[in-house]
Amino acid sequence: MLAGYSINTLTLFGMVLAIGIVVDDAIVVLENVERIMHEEHLDAREARGQGDAEVTSPSSPSCGAVRRVVAHRVLRRPHR
Repeated sequence: MLAGYSINTLTLFGMVLAIGIVVDDAIVVLENVERIMHEEHLDAREARGQGDAEVTSPSSPSCGAVRRVVAHRVLRRPHR
């Protein structure tokens, strides 16, 4: 047990967090592609390339920030 949590609970939390990040990033990309399709009147293939390029670099640091926060919470030592 780590900080009062079993390995199964920690693994389940990690899986839920990872799935949530992937789904959230996919929604952001999809909304951006749809916006580009309407504003610039591009077809789906062209808008996907442009929309993905616009959103990829900002979403990567957000994933890193979440990983750092979770690692700090899980791995910190309790105060004595």
